[in-house]
Amino acid sequence: MKKTRQLIFVSVAAAMLWVCACEREMPTSQNIVSDMSHTGCMHHTDLLAKGFFRSDSVEIGVHGSSLFVTHYNIGVPCDFTKIDVHVSFAGDTIYVDEASDGGEANCLCEADDSFHINNLRPGMYTIIFNDCLPEPIVKVVEV
Repeated sequence: MKKTRQLIFVSVAAAMLWVCACEREMPTSQNIVSDMSHTGCMHHTDLLAKGFFRSDSVEIGVHGSSLFVTHYNIGVPCDFTKIDVHVSFAGDTIYVDEASDGGEANCLCEADDSFHINNLRPGMYTIIFNDCLPEPIVKVVEV
């Protein structure tokens, strides 16, 4: 009987530790992107002049449990009408992927977008913007 209680206690304790350890790795539907907006085209060029673009830059502000993100100089097709922002989580790392529509026009331009990532748990986060020129942008922030 004593062995059974010990086994149950150890099993419950292990399960609790596993749940606590995984808590930050499991994004919930409450971690959402909101308030997305973008500028129109700036600095047009043709498809062959990709070196024309300035390097991307990102500014991140923190307010409570939300990140306020502005991404400057994103290369998009001249005929784009929207930029979709998708975030994914792996532990304390947030991956940001931005994709525009369009692409029928034979030119590119730069645009800026901004958005919020809400309902983050307190802690340090590494944010990686995958679609940046000349390479991904990595920022570390504390919420």
